[in-house]
Amino acid sequence: EGGAKISEEHANFIINDGGATYENVKKLIRNVRRDVSEKQGVRLEEEIRYLGDLWQ
Repeated sequence: EGGAKISEEHANFIINDGGATYENVKKLIRNVRRDVSEKQGVRLEEEIRYLGDLWQ
């Protein structure tokens, strides 16, 4: 999503290649959670702390 991607080394990490925006990261998280829920029947919980005004 616009420079945000899931780490190939550890699926719990999102990598920003330098061009990802807040919206890119949030969209990637939403898409991953939706896909896992639909395909595996598992609801993923975020273990992330958002910092700054954009993340609220």
